[in-house]
Amino acid sequence: MAELPSPPPVYFIVNRLLLPGFQELAAQYNHVNQPLTAPVFDPTNKGQLWVIASLEKPTTIVPFHRRDEQAAAHELRPPLPEPNFVIAETAVRPHEWLIRSEDPDKPLENVRIIDFGKPVGKPGEIWGLEKPVPGEKVALEDDKNRLDQRWDLRRVALPE
Repeated sequence: MAELPSPPPVYFIVNRLLLPGFQELAAQYNHVNQPLTAPVFDPTNKGQLWVIASLEKPTTIVPFHRRDEQAAAHELRPPLPEPNFVIAETAVRPHEWLIRSEDPDKPLENVRIIDFGKPVGKPGEIWGLEKPVPGEKVALEDDKNRLDQRWDLRRVALPE
């Protein structure tokens, strides 16, 4: 039986900086003390998955050890068939994006998507936002400006 290829690495992104030396800090960081609070997504559109976590910690990247099946399932989910949201404009802070809903029945104004050091996308780029738990209402942004882990964010198309 052929051995399955290793899945791409998944990281916690705790700060928008990505600097040399932080890998060592990440190796000492226990992810159990920093619960998954944001969607797994593919910022480079090259199959490498990342996780945005709280901005309250000084650590920048933390490898995510796949200890629960729900988080690992993000990697197996196919791209969304249709875009759900469009990045509408940049916010005041660098590397922070506002998205608007293309569905008038699902208004989600001023939802923040925080990047890890370089722009994730540009105004007008199409992104999809998937809810893997059907029928469960989950806030996209809590009082600490974090996206919920039960949402899967991915760029699904580029504007013409």
